[in-house]
Amino acid sequence: MLKVGVDIDGVLANFTASARTLCKELFNGRPDDSLIQTTWAFESLGITKEEESLLWRKIDSIPNWWMTLKPEMDAWLINNLCHDSNYRVVFITNRKNGTGLGVDIQSAYWLEDNFELSHANVVISDDKGPVAKGLGLDYYIDDRPKNVSEVAAAAPNCKTFLKKATYSTTFDYPNRISSFNEFAKIILET
Repeated sequence: MLKVGVDIDGVLANFTASARTLCKELFNGRPDDSLIQTTWAFESLGITKEEESLLWRKIDSIPNWWMTLKPEMDAWLINNLCHDSNYRVVFITNRKNGTGLGVDIQSAYWLEDNFELSHANVVISDDKGPVAKGLGLDYYIDDRPKNVSEVAAAAPNCKTFLKKATYSTTFDYPNRISSFNEFAKIILET
């Protein structure tokens, strides 16, 4: 059985769109839709660190906010991986608890609501390298360069992939893919 680690936000869930909508509500229509996020933080969108802190406090105050995110467009092959007995899929995310259910429970409910995945294995961690090593992952996908680097260093036998994003263009990494489905096809076709 192959073990597959999957980040949620930016890979399966469209966190950025929801965060930008919330920023617009908080900051008089900013950021402008023409601005492209080129860093992990929101400063490239003209949002200050103080405003970003306010954004996170607002997210924390909305009950079960993580359950409201829309799925990424090309992520439906997650069903094939999760429903195939040849694979064990673990969702590793760095969501922060706020108001409502714990983020692990919100994440599991979100996966069930959006992809019909019941009983999803969700792990909450900011330190994804040791988690990947401890789980003995064979494959891993994330959209954040920091996480990809940590997993590649801690679990060198794990085939680690970076999902392309506007905020990861300067990160030089050989295994870059455009969508979750592209990643899933690599696994399903081996």
